Amino acid sequence: EEAYHHVADAYIDWLHTQSRHGKRKEPHCWFTNMAFMNEQRAPGNTCLTALKEIEDGCSVKNNSKGCGGVMRTAPVALFFAGLRDKGVECSYLREEAAIAAKLAWLTHRHPLGWLPSFAFNMMLTILLDGGDMQDAVKSSISYMEDFIYQDWTRDVDIKVKDQSAYRDE
Repeated sequence: EEAYHHVADAYIDWLHTQSRHGKRKEPHCWFTNMAFMNEQRAPGNTCLTALKEIEDGCSVKNNSKGCGGVMRTAPVALFFAGLRDKGVECSYLREEAAIAAKLAWLTHRHPLGWLPSFAFNMMLTILLDGGDMQDAVKSSISYMEDFIYQDWTRDVDIKVKDQSAYRDE
């Protein structure tokens, strides 16, 4: 859980690079000192609003199915692949994909906002480890079906098992 707080802090540092308010008084990440990281990029409103809510200590309340979560979480698979290349024993597939989904969930609370992170990271992990695309897709679908019913989803503000959660409000 501590890792999620560090990522949230990094996201908030990034939020400040995208606002007119400038850097945080006490940034947590080294990238805030890099000029090109402080250029306006056109972040999505869901991401900006969610990060502002996190920074303000509020609960994130949205039903976003946007792609911001999956865009930010691809490095999870790359990070773990790098560790394995260095001989570090680490979690694999389901656990890594779950980390990606939970990181996407920080800003995108609809299942279609965080489930793609789970699937994409699982596929990317399999491909990075030499698997083929067909196996990657089949595995991600199989694991994803089990994952959405894990205990951590009970804390999500929406009911994953309820089909109404998949309709626009």
